Amino acid sequence: MYTFPSEPSAAPSEIKAYVPSAVYRDGKDEQICPRYYEDLAILDPSHGFTALSARGIYLSEGKQPRFSDGEIGFIERNLSHDALLVRTEDGVLLVLQSLFRSSGLSVAVLPHGAVSTVAHVLKTVFGERLLCSPSVERLPSDQKDFEAVYRHCDAFLQLCDLVLRPTQSTDFRTHCAAVARLAGCKADITALPSGSFPLHESDHFRWVIFLLCTLLSLRGDSALEVKLELIQADRREFHLRLTHCSEHKPKEPVSDAMRRLFDLPAFSDYRLSCSKSILTVETELRRKHSPNLLRSLSSPSRTVILRIEIV
Repeated sequence: MYTFPSEPSAAPSEIKAYVPSAVYRDGKDEQICPRYYEDLAILDPSHGFTALSARGIYLSEGKQPRFSDGEIGFIERNLSHDALLVRTEDGVLLVLQSLFRSSGLSVAVLPHGAVSTVAHVLKTVFGERLLCSPSVERLPSDQKDFEAVYRHCDAFLQLCDLVLRPTQSTDFRTHCAAVARLAGCKADITALPSGSFPLHESDHFRWVIFLLCTLLSLRGDSALEVKLELIQADRREFHLRLTHCSEHKPKEPVSDAMRRLFDLPAFSDYRLSCSKSILTVETELRRKHSPNLLRSLSSPSRTVILRIEIV
């Protein structure tokens, strides 16, 4: 006799797909800005290597790095050298001189990590470009955690080269983004034009120092994003606006670091004017002849007026 199957005594088994929660969190907890593994400062050799502007744990605006004995004398004797490595109480300090001839200022980097390991990494990366002080040369060659320190230093030094040793064909927008990244400043540069900005070498380097110092100062004033945009560009004038929201009240139109910058002889032709909370910086820059001067500037004139509003 045929019998019907009995009803199941329990609910049919279910297929359960399990996706680890880490998959959903992957990439969601990453910071918008990259993590930095070094301090950065613009040093003024004419005032005892005081930091004009800075970011980091050990280097701070208005203060001198805590140099070990004899290190300042070593730097002063070798100011024409491309890269110097000296000792401080907080680690080894890399002094980059690419901008010194044009501005009289030095860019200093203090990588984080074991002193002997950092020194070994920098000697490896720079090779003959690097001149070490006697106290650095006496450090033991320590390769503990070498790979991690090398990875951090190599990426950052590539960024330094992009900013401090640009080629004539460097894209203006890309270069401004690199300067902001070096300063550790969140910046919206999407409104800037693309194309090269072939300035005379010394004028270009002074522009780099100005922008780097400004962004470092604004970074210290607020963690909010800075916006760079082009207001006007014609045959004679290049007008930029830098918009910044301060976290402090009342807002100061210019920081002490920027005031000290424009007191330097190298920036004597940079003119400042203040109106309420707006600082206007104006200067005349020499340029090289190029048919691709930001795509829109094709004047045969040898100079262009650079006007920047900091709002």
